Amino acid sequence: MKKIATILFLPVALLFVSCNDYDYDVVEDEMFVITEETSGPGTGYTWCWDKKDDIVDTLRRSFIPYNAERIGGPGVERWVFVGKRKGTTNIKMEHKQPWRSIVDETRTYSVRVK
Repeated sequence: MKKIATILFLPVALLFVSCNDYDYDVVEDEMFVITEETSGPGTGYTWCWDKKDDIVDTLRRSFIPYNAERIGGPGVERWVFVGKRKGTTNIKMEHKQPWRSIVDETRTYSVRVK
């Protein structure tokens, strides 16, 4: 009986685990934060986002150094976004020097605004 219960329960559990296929699931006007590690604006490398649509927008972007006494050192970049209208989109973040076309690293986050 225990084996049958496990066999019946597993598909139901997997259904609930896979229901949310989005990195961020927000409602209109809700803010959410994307934190990118290893940003080094002192070297010219920063995270860039190319706005592609009007589903989400940025409210602010900030840099928090790992060591405040070390000018030009690495730290964390924090982006605050807001859901503007219903729909789905991808936020593609590129770690690069903005004046160059060479991209060091790319991260993509899926967002659904309800």
